[in-house]
Amino acid sequence: MIKDFLISFKDNIKKKTSNPFLGTYAIVWVIRNWELVYSLFQFDSDTNRIKRIEIIKAYYLDRNFIYDLLFNVLWAFGVLILTFALINLSRLIINFFEKIVTPKIYEITDKNSVVLKETYNQLKSEMDILESKLEKERENKSKLQIEITRLEERDSKIQIESLSGGNTNKSKEGTIVKQTKEKKISTIESFEIDNLANQILKNNKLGSGLSTITYYIQGGYSNLSTAEDMSIDVLSFFESNDLIENIGKGMYQWTRKGKEVNKIITRSKF
Repeated sequence: MIKDFLISFKDNIKKKTSNPFLGTYAIVWVIRNWELVYSLFQFDSDTNRIKRIEIIKAYYLDRNFIYDLLFNVLWAFGVLILTFALINLSRLIINFFEKIVTPKIYEITDKNSVVLKETYNQLKSEMDILESKLEKERENKSKLQIEITRLEERDSKIQIESLSGGNTNKSKEGTIVKQTKEKKISTIESFEIDNLANQILKNNKLGSGLSTITYYIQGGYSNLSTAEDMSIDVLSFFESNDLIENIGKGMYQWTRKGKEVNKIITRSKF
C-alpha cells in the first residue's frame, strides 16, 4: 500500500513538474525571489534555525502575498506566450525558407526537381481516382474469382456425377466391345483353321506329315523330328502355325488349333 502511494505521489509530481505553466511559474518565482533562495543556501554558520525562520518571515512580511501570486502568474503567462510566440516565429522562419525560399532556389538551379502546387494537386487527384478505380477492380476481381471457384466446383461435381453415371455405360460398352473382339478373333481364327486344313488336304507331303505326327502323339513316342517320313520343313509348318507344341524330351502334343484342324480334316474324309 505504501509502495502504491509513493508511486502515485511520484507520478503526480512528475505530471505537475512537466506542466509548462507550473514550470514557468517556478522559474518566475525563483527569479523574483532570488534573494530568499540565495539566503536559504547561504546562511552564516553562526545563524541557528530560529534566526533563519525569522529571516524568512521578515522577508514575506514586507511583501503582499496575493499581489506577488498574481504578479508571478501574469509573468508566467507572459513568458509562456512569449516562448510559444518565439517557437512559432522560428517555425515560421523555417517553413518560409523550406516552402518558399528553398523551392525558388531549386526552381532556379534545377527546374526538374520542383513542380507547381497546381500540377502536384492535379496529379494527386488523378492518383486518387486511379487508386479508387484500382480498388474497385480488385473488388470485382475478387467477386469474379469467387464466382469462378463456385462454377469450377459445380463443374467438378457434374463431371464426377457424369463419370459415376457413365461407368455403368462404359462397363456395358466394354463388354460389348470385348464380345465383338472375341467374335472377330474367333472368325479370323476359324478362317485361319479352315485355310490350314485346306493346305494340308491339298498337299500330300503335309498330309503324310499329319499322319506321322498323329501316330507319334497318340503313341506317346519321342524323337518326332528323326522320323523317316518327317522332313524339317513339314515339322516347321506345323510348329510355326501353332498346330503342335513341344512338351519336352522330343515329344509333342496337339494345340487347340491343331485339334480343330484335325477335326476338319477328319470330317472331310468321310
